[in-house]
Amino acid sequence: MLAFADNIETMCKYSAQEKDIRFSIACRCKGAESIIADKMRLQQIMMNLLSNSIKFTPAGGCVSCIIELISINNGNAMYQFIVEDTGVGMSQEFLQHIYESFTQEKNDITSQYAGTGLGMSIVKSLVDLMKGSIHIDSKKNEGTHTAIMLEFPLGDDAEVRSADSADPDLHNTHVLLCEDHPLNAEISIRLLQKAGCTADWAHDGKEGVEKFSASKPGTYQAILMDIRMPVMDGIEASKTIRSMIRSDAGSIPIIAMTANTLDDDIQSCTRAGMNAHLSKPVDPHELYQTLRRCIDSIKSQT
Repeated sequence: MLAFADNIETMCKYSAQEKDIRFSIACRCKGAESIIADKMRLQQIMMNLLSNSIKFTPAGGCVSCIIELISINNGNAMYQFIVEDTGVGMSQEFLQHIYESFTQEKNDITSQYAGTGLGMSIVKSLVDLMKGSIHIDSKKNEGTHTAIMLEFPLGDDAEVRSADSADPDLHNTHVLLCEDHPLNAEISIRLLQKAGCTADWAHDGKEGVEKFSASKPGTYQAILMDIRMPVMDGIEASKTIRSMIRSDAGSIPIIAMTANTLDDDIQSCTRAGMNAHLSKPVDPHELYQTLRRCIDSIKSQT
């Protein structure tokens, strides 16, 4: 659980810093550090909550996360996950509809942000699937407090390692990152460097195409491609790369990185010639595994 908390902190702290928000995370799990859990579901829950808090908290505010062991019974550990912010909050009337799809309370601050309004609906569905509970307290202009209770089987270190295998070695891997948002690019580059990768940054799809075209074949082992970019989006950039007449244009792994996770979005990526699809915010473990899998797949074909 400590490693999980560290990953959450890595993915959130830069977004908070960019908005001048104080962000803190505490993990109080002594006695049940090792559990067996669906890491991807749990991370999706926490990132939806924290992304909302950071998005709707003005500069100078605070966002905190506490992961706390509540009890151990019959080989199971009960955990409480708390996300609290000093943001715009919600009215009591809106709280009655918080888990409905495509809902977002309108006010002067929330109207500044685009979004589908699916975040809390997804959180509630995942918490229900994991047989947990969720409770939200909020007041307009004061902030929001969310508490989730989830129970996990205890596991020894061997069980946890088998459920969440070690990250692969990516040393000597050179990646082209196409990402228009400077903060997202900084986070991705830090994650890549942590795994031993080097990365070149293209600020949009057109620049990505130009960097790839100007490089010698084999310079890059993979391309990480954001979808929504100005000048040229990731779909068009991928199609352009695939159409180039050079030895690696048809084989280099192109991996989509996007918040668009509907089936139609994934199919669009596939039709554009992309090899895989990563959801934002990107999970480090999934990023490393996907890169290794795609690169090894190409090597096995040569």
